[in-house]
Amino acid sequence: RRRRSSSPAVIACCHRLVSSPGLIAWSHSQVPIFPSQPHAFVTDDVTTDGFTTEGVHEVSAASLGPNTPVMADDIPIAHTPPGGYGATFPEPVLAACTEPLVEGAPDLRGLWAVVAAERGGQPVPGDDPILTYVERIEQCGNRIVDMGGGTISDARADGTEENGVHDVWVFDYTTPLHVVASYEDEVFVLRPVGLPGVEVTRRLDDRGRMIWTRPDGGGLVATLERIGDGAGTPLNTFYRPAPPDGSGGAEDAP
Repeated sequence: RRRRSSSPAVIACCHRLVSSPGLIAWSHSQVPIFPSQPHAFVTDDVTTDGFTTEGVHEVSAASLGPNTPVMADDIPIAHTPPGGYGATFPEPVLAACTEPLVEGAPDLRGLWAVVAAERGGQPVPGDDPILTYVERIEQCGNRIVDMGGGTISDARADGTEENGVHDVWVFDYTTPLHVVASYEDEVFVLRPVGLPGVEVTRRLDDRGRMIWTRPDGGGLVATLERIGDGAGTPLNTFYRPAPPDGSGGAEDAP
């Protein structure tokens, strides 16, 4: 179980989702309506599938003094909202964090867009949806938040299942997903629980591009370029609502 924050600044500014008009409103098109102030998500403990997940509160960066150190533990865990986060990214989660990255972590922070991809060693066709894919990565200490395809994966890259991703699959935004996250030789590695041998990786090449591999995606190898710092609520060009029967929507994985 992750340590709950005891920071007075965090405790003082938290309030329940039901009383937070900035976070409770989700439009019919699933585009989230957030307060203008940078924030993070926090939740009350809710046990799902034997793991502790968390239901949303708001933490305002304005409540923290300009010289107040903010550690990864001080910022609550973020989760995918019902139906995915929609056509725009939510506000960043770790914007207020001042904790440096742990040793061995690749610096993947920023907004990334796919510029090339191949499956099974062959380039994908020009109309392949993966070429519209954009994701945002935030890092703080050994914590990493990866948003892509409408989902939010928030984990500690410490190699434990307890502190890994506990969220939902992108295919229906409903099925529980548990993933072990780690940094290994400057590679970000995700291992979905229950899928032995599957490793989703992200690393930087010698040109500063991110190489994303997904053996479960037909042997996908995608090259992404950093197109911004990810501030604000950028457009999610890859967003495609999942069908009601859950037969498939966005193709993204952890």
